[in-house]
Amino acid sequence: MKITGFLRKERGYQPAIAYGLIVALFLGLVFYSRYALVATAPSTYLYLEVGGSLLSFCYAANALVRFRGTHDRTAFILAFGFVLGAMWAR
Repeated sequence: MKITGFLRKERGYQPAIAYGLIVALFLGLVFYSRYALVATAPSTYLYLEVGGSLLSFCYAANALVRFRGTHDRTAFILAFGFVLGAMWAR
């Protein structure tokens, strides 16, 4: 079985090696940050929570506009999910 979409003749194994390196670096950063002793102020958490909620409401508004224009039910379901997620974070 030959994979032609991912491995092209002109690139060889470069994309696979690059993606593997990126995933390894990301996992290393995740595991390092789990054990790092970092203390922040409670107001920092509050700002992140409020900013995330506002961003979710903006995504929901965009999805509702798309639903009104195209009657795409997927956008409506996503908008409802974003609103629930924003309300759950508060």
